[in-house]
Amino acid sequence: MSKLYTEEQLHKLIFKYRQQLTEFSFNKPTVQNLIDELTPIELPTDEEIWNEYNSKGENLGSNFAFARGAEWMRDKIKGGGQ
Repeated sequence: MSKLYTEEQLHKLIFKYRQQLTEFSFNKPTVQNLIDELTPIELPTDEEIWNEYNSKGENLGSNFAFARGAEWMRDKIKGGGQ
């Protein structure tokens, strides 16, 4: 599964890693250790999107548009449909 991070998170990670490279320490973190400290952006799965759609009983037309729009936006964020 791929994970998404913001540009701001990556800047902080790089800064922290570079800072720790210059410090004398026997316990230097690996890049993976620093990545593990980040909180990835969680995108909804198809199932989660359609469960939300199904939980709305009224006005199914606009809810269907919501569900399709949510799928489209998630796919765009992942880099698909370019």
